Amino acid sequence: MSWSVRQKWLFRAIRAVPTAMALAGTLFTLQEIIAAMNATTGLLQVLPRLILTVGFWSCSVVGCWYGCIGLYQWRESTRILKGISSQDRKAMSVLCRISEANRVVYGSQPLTFTLGVIGLLAALLLKEPRWLGAAVMAVGLRWWLWVRTTTPPFVLFLSTSDPRSIEVHRQTKHLVSPLRVVTLLDLGNSPSSKVANELLMDCLRTGNDDDWWRVITILIELTPLVVVNADAESPGVIRETMHLISKGFTFKTVFLTIGDARLLRQEPEPAASVSSCYVTSAVGLQATIEAILNTGELPEQRRTVSSLARVSGDREAALFEAASRRKTR
Repeated sequence: MSWSVRQKWLFRAIRAVPTAMALAGTLFTLQEIIAAMNATTGLLQVLPRLILTVGFWSCSVVGCWYGCIGLYQWRESTRILKGISSQDRKAMSVLCRISEANRVVYGSQPLTFTLGVIGLLAALLLKEPRWLGAAVMAVGLRWWLWVRTTTPPFVLFLSTSDPRSIEVHRQTKHLVSPLRVVTLLDLGNSPSSKVANELLMDCLRTGNDDDWWRVITILIELTPLVVVNADAESPGVIRETMHLISKGFTFKTVFLTIGDARLLRQEPEPAASVSSCYVTSAVGLQATIEAILNTGELPEQRRTVSSLARVSGDREAALFEAASRRKTR
């Protein structure tokens, strides 16, 4: 089963759980509304109970949804990345703290914690179990945020912060979801606030050069596939590329280009002189990523990303030839 087909069916299964819970909540709420309408007591007396019922099921559905999404990303990331160590998760947590995503993630931690405590205390002190819905939502959100921020990326995209690069980030994110695609781009250049918000938690951009280089070197170590915009010639991208070459990480690097890959001709150490460099277009990048995901084989020193892409091309050619033969019979 291909990666895209597998994810389609998995996502449907994940979505079925909170959907079933929402239907159950709707039925129970309607049942209480009907009972309240038939009761001799006034509406104002049963209204607080109805509000608690609606709140319980609403919070529970939200918590279940985020909990299932977190489980989905955790399971698929662990499977594709061949396991994720606690050290890797700690490293990603540190990177999140020093990045712009810190304002969203760590700013929400006190709120979710407070929400969970309120739900538990209210359920115990008031002896009303429906307050536990708030605790369920807090646990689901906290689990999802932990998975979302501590999971290492499947793809690291290095480029300048132009609108085209932001679009490449968005398209690649959609291709590999629920795996992560991380960048350090300036999302202020996004075509819309919707795109910027979508990519915010996968943008580990920092506020100073010292933190920037620290983030880059750690991400290069952790990420199984690095994509570099070979049409960019900014000092930052040049330094990142020279680091990849000097440390021997070209076996897992894809140089993306729509032109003549100017970056690869930089002096005094032109990257084009490295035999393991793999240069391709956006279409080739997509095919390479799909090949890696379908086979489950990550780039290694003895199995470079270019060899994986070549095997993928040979397989596609063989399948195309077989299909053509069947048509002519």
